[in-house]
This record gives sequence, C-alpha cells and structure tokens, in this order.
Amino acid sequence: MSANLLQTLLERGRRGNPVIAAHRGASARAPENTLAGFLAALDDGAEMVELDVHLSADGRLAVIHDETTERTTGVRGVVAEMTMARLHELDAARFMGKAWAGQPVPELGEVLDAVRGRLLVNVEIKGPPETAPVLAQRLDEHEMRQSVIVSSFDPHAVAAATTLQPPLLAGLLLDGPIDDPVAVAGAAGASLVHVAYPYITADLARRTHQAGLGLVAWTVNEPSEMLRLRSLGVDAIISDDPRLLRDTLAGA
Repeated sequence: MSANLLQTLLERGRRGNPVIAAHRGASARAPENTLAGFLAALDDGAEMVELDVHLSADGRLAVIHDETTERTTGVRGVVAEMTMARLHELDAARFMGKAWAGQPVPELGEVLDAVRGRLLVNVEIKGPPETAPVLAQRLDEHEMRQSVIVSSFDPHAVAAATTLQPPLLAGLLLDGPIDDPVAVAGAAGASLVHVAYPYITADLARRTHQAGLGLVAWTVNEPSEMLRLRSLGVDAIISDDPRLLRDTLAGA
C-alpha cells in the first residue's frame, strides 16, 4: 500500500487544494474509459483519472464501465464472456461521433503505460473480488502500485485488495447515507471512502479525517458543489469535466 499517496491526498485536503480527478477520463467531452478520454483529461488539467475494470474471458482487465458492451460500442456482448482481443475490435467511441471514432476498449496495461508518471489512477473494480490479485499483478508489471487507488462498492473486493501482500491502497465506494462510514470502511480495510457528493457533510468530513481516512467526492459537475466540497476539506474531487473543476478551484 502506498502510504505516501494517502498522505499526499490528506495534505491536499487540509490545504483546501483537492486532487482534480477525471471521471472515466474527460467524459464530458471525450469517450469514456478510452485512451483518448484519459489523455484529454490530462490536457484539461486532471491529476488523476478514474476508470473501471472488468475481467475478460481470458483473464485480462478490460477498461469499461458496464458489464455489457452495447451502450458504448453498439455491439451486444458480455465483457466477462469476451476475450480481450475481441474487445479490442470494438469501437468504444462510436457513440461520441466521427471525431472520436476508432477507440478500442483498452486493456488496463495500455492505460497504465500511457499515463505512468503523468497521472494518478483510481481503478474501480466492477467484477468479483478475484479481480484484485490480477489487478495487483498488472500494477506491479507496469510499476504503478505507488500511483494507484483501488475502489469498489463491494466491501469484499476492497478486502481482497487490502489483504494482499503487500496490500493495495483502497477506497470503499458509498452511494447513499450510512450511519457509520468509518466503521464500514474499516471493516473492509479501506483507507479512503469515496462518497456520492450530495451525502458529504461537514460532520462526515470531520469523522473520516479524524479516523485518518481519505475522503473522495464523486461525481461533481456543479461549480457551487466543487467549492462547497473544497471548503469541507475533501481530499479529491471526481468530475466529468476536469477543466471546469480546475478553473473553478483556481478562480475562487
């Protein structure tokens, strides 16, 4: 686990300078979960990209949000039943128009190679807990373990990531109010909580930080909310529009 990355995030939050993170890349203007979208996020001032992974039929890590391929590629298929070679044949930017056409569903290693040394990465595990050791192996192959946060809505997947030796830095995703997020995160071994932004309050921020946990807000596209969350000391803000987030925080 990268203690240095966690401490960097916590220090940024304390200074009112949250990390600017791009949701599935610069998805407000570029095709989500594609190399083009991640590089667009870099151009837009992002410091971290959030992406999603599913295990393919041949045990690779396909970067795609849905369990199926139809929404983003126009081709019907179940990711877990398709090989990475077949996924590469699909155009994941088709729905964004001709200007972006020709972007395949990438394998995680391709993304890591493209952004290493330039962007932090938040990898959301969409599949089963068995994804975690495959992910750890891929991070080690690309020397990216120290620059990656793993996240999941599934506490079992988070626990799978945090009980590896060495463990991965992981956050538990929460999409609603919860009585004791610190206890829930702690039970999974999470070092961060990634909370849907409407549910982030001053009390939640205080409690998570007192427990030494990082606090990440998702998915924030309104300038007023970006500024509110910064005032609460959140450590990173994930947005579909990293340029708007950057400009909003810089101009306030």
